[in-house]
Amino acid sequence: MALQIQEKEPGSPHLFSRHQRQISINSKLDFPKNFDESARKKEFDLGAVTKDKWLDIVYHVKHSYRSDGVLQMWINGKKVVDYYGPNSYNDGVSPMLKMGIYKRNWYKATKRVLYIDDIRVGSGSAGYNDVAPSGSGGTNTPVPGDDSNEDDSGDSGDDSTDDSGGDNSSGDTGQKVVSFTLINADTDREIQTFSNGATLDLSSLPTRNLNVRANTNVIAGSVTFSLSGAKTFSKTETTAPYALFGDTNLNYAPWRPTVGSYTLKATPYTGANKTGSAGTALSISFKVTE
Repeated sequence: MALQIQEKEPGSPHLFSRHQRQISINSKLDFPKNFDESARKKEFDLGAVTKDKWLDIVYHVKHSYRSDGVLQMWINGKKVVDYYGPNSYNDGVSPMLKMGIYKRNWYKATKRVLYIDDIRVGSGSAGYNDVAPSGSGGTNTPVPGDDSNEDDSGDSGDDSTDDSGGDNSSGDTGQKVVSFTLINADTDREIQTFSNGATLDLSSLPTRNLNVRANTNVIAGSVTFSLSGAKTFSKTETTAPYALFGDTNLNYAPWRPTVGSYTLKATPYTGANKTGSAGTALSISFKVTE
């Protein structure tokens, strides 16, 4: 392993990168007894390792044993992992970062060399360019259009204004809203990805207390929401998770939608409270029935 994020020793790390460029996640929710051990493990195979060449690698991690966890990874400016969900243990211990070669059994190898340089750790408000390596093997700007979760059927964010009256144009900031997630506000868990043209049948949902989270490709300074239709509402969120109706320490505020048609738009900004430059917005239309 070349990188580990571990909560305590001894013990297994909850995030680690293997030499085959494979990212693995261990998470432990409040599972009942006799739960399937494989249910808490995820692996992302990134292909064969590249030798004798510098790689620019950026991680964006929000540690959580709940559904609001985030793991994103870029290699040479290209996003290769975009995961939302549990990614750590439920033990209340703060994580620590460890780097270097870790191998219990070296088999026939007598020498292994790994060079690590230009390490940067950002704060909770840092963006991609704040932590991206400089001067090595790749670009420091995320590759446009590489977000697998982006809904191309929605509005790309070319409108110059939103209902709150501010500038809502799309800029070349590298920031974008890539998807929406419908949240159960009773349990604070994800219900489903919320896409353009969706119909929410209240009679078939697990609750009528809902919220909507905007998912961004990098940490944004803020995200502004504009909801119109059967209900008109606007809100700006400065810290993740970016929730349409807000949250308090990851406890999502409930929204009980009325039947009707809606349009929802979310725009990321480089600065807090809708300041700085606007990134690429995402807009969807949906219906609520019962």
